[in-house]
Amino acid sequence: MAGLALKFENATLVALPVEPKASNVPRTVPGACFSRVPLQPLDSPQIVAVSEEALDLINISKEQAASQSFLGAFSGNELMPGSEPAAHCYCGYQFGYFSGQLGDGAAMYLGEGIPTTRAGSLITSDTRVVRDVHYTGNNIRERASVVSRLAPTFLRFGSFEICKPVDPVTSRGGPSEKDGHALLPKLLHHTIRAYFPHIWAAHGGERLTAGFTAFFDSGVSAETRSCLQSMYLSFYQEVGPAVARSRLWGVERVGSDTSSARPQSGCMCLSRRPRSSHGAQEARARHCNRRLVCGACRVVLRTASLVAGWQGVGWCHGVLNTDNMSIVGLTIDYGPFGFLDTYNPDHVCNGSDDQGRYTFQAQPSICHWNCEKLGEALKPLLPPGGGKRQLGGYMPEYDRVFGALCRRKLGLLGCEEDGDGALYDSLLQQSGQRNHGEIVAGLASPSDMAAMLAPKIPAANLQMLMMLAGKDPELLHQLGTSMKALQQDIDRMTRSKAFSSTTPSEKSAADTRRWGAWLQRYSQRLARDAAAGSTQRQRTELMNRTNPKFILRNWVLEQAIQAAEGGDFSKVQELLQLAKDPFASGVAVSDSGAGPSQDGACVLTRMALFAGKPPGWAKGLCVTCSS
Repeated sequence: MAGLALKFENATLVALPVEPKASNVPRTVPGACFSRVPLQPLDSPQIVAVSEEALDLINISKEQAASQSFLGAFSGNELMPGSEPAAHCYCGYQFGYFSGQLGDGAAMYLGEGIPTTRAGSLITSDTRVVRDVHYTGNNIRERASVVSRLAPTFLRFGSFEICKPVDPVTSRGGPSEKDGHALLPKLLHHTIRAYFPHIWAAHGGERLTAGFTAFFDSGVSAETRSCLQSMYLSFYQEVGPAVARSRLWGVERVGSDTSSARPQSGCMCLSRRPRSSHGAQEARARHCNRRLVCGACRVVLRTASLVAGWQGVGWCHGVLNTDNMSIVGLTIDYGPFGFLDTYNPDHVCNGSDDQGRYTFQAQPSICHWNCEKLGEALKPLLPPGGGKRQLGGYMPEYDRVFGALCRRKLGLLGCEEDGDGALYDSLLQQSGQRNHGEIVAGLASPSDMAAMLAPKIPAANLQMLMMLAGKDPELLHQLGTSMKALQQDIDRMTRSKAFSSTTPSEKSAADTRRWGAWLQRYSQRLARDAAAGSTQRQRTELMNRTNPKFILRNWVLEQAIQAAEGGDFSKVQELLQLAKDPFASGVAVSDSGAGPSQDGACVLTRMALFAGKPPGWAKGLCVTCSS
């Protein structure tokens, strides 16, 4: 295509089975990881915004991004030379239940070859699609828009679940259940070779897989099978740490980076030629497994580190299904995401999550559960018990990384103290009774707190459901809820009533006492940190690098969306500029209104975006999986 010279390798489509026929109708896809799909042109596409920095990663210049050839290619209207459009077939546990075959529905895989994950462009059109955003039956016709996402791969935990046997709860199995003995190793080999090359090299992957057809093939020796299991286990170790290497909103990673580290020397023995003695072969296999199992928490560690980063900036994913967990540790598929306006551990950002499975505070345990499900998917290929043993390191690693991040947010540079975690936890609890703003003047009123804590289910309905649950608990499942969800709503209702009976003066006095006590503890802790050698300047610089000044708040996004619907893309472009530097080190901000300044910096109202309470109309905003 003139003006665009992208080089597509398409190694994944070469290495993994692709359904031979090209069709665009829903169907079961057995024995394949991808299906070829035709492009569907859009009517009158137009560019809303592009990320010049992201496009530069694939050698597309600012001038090229403004060309008609770019518009045609990235809207899906024209096929780029070398591009092979395909849809990925995967499965997943959705809201805790195995859903069988899923796969790319509104997404299309264009090709490979880049080192990071970014959003390259947003293009809208005059083509209309029917959406029922809130599942109320009120369909609307929205503009069809296309986001180009750039990543080294979009393989995910759910990619390995296409070979899952029939689930005893949902009676659904993966479409390639019968092909798992050959397909699962092939998928695993490609993933390790392409995205974890240090593991592949350390274990002599090329030698181990030469002539390989199926894991339990009679031609595969017991020793080779044991060495393959060791490589698979090493991969499972690594997936979790892969997640740690992704960055969210510029927050510096505080976990250990294993991306360029050399494998332990004990793993290198796998590439040596086996001895002739059968006893020596068994000893070597045991040695390989032992060395790998000892360092096998990395798969879990990487995931633990990622979710610690989310928790550190108050970010909710919204749809933490196994099919939305990247195999290389990227934050992907987070449509109904949201940042916390007020600290509320029970916050659910996704209106589709009726039972509140993916609350903010549940994210660490949910990611642990997802790692467990990945281990189950790989179980046929792992040493006995090898997967489960690695999960024990998850919470210690999460606590370590999250603790280090919390200390950075508080500006603590010296030695860690036992009470640092409690100091940060108490700050969060205090913050749960206020919105962003001045510590006392910006505190939420009793009515604000009562409204925030109000149960999702009306009180009368809640009482009726509790009565039904006492007679037949299975009815709750049929009604799309659970006893846990009801109990959470009852707790919210109790707390809401308590605030409803509190006067503003009573709350203000209590807030003043609590914040005064916390600030005194914090001041004493800073004094000890200063005595250990830290300076005010160092502390300020550290906190500014760790605590973002700007987050994408839903009501701000809603304003940009409404403007874009009317053809005004300036607000989207303004938010893009802010999102490039969420710590605001290079963003000019004023209190005088909104609009780009002459030098191109984004100018938006400071208090409204960074610290003010959401406007009253924003309380009813709701995003769902169909938003």
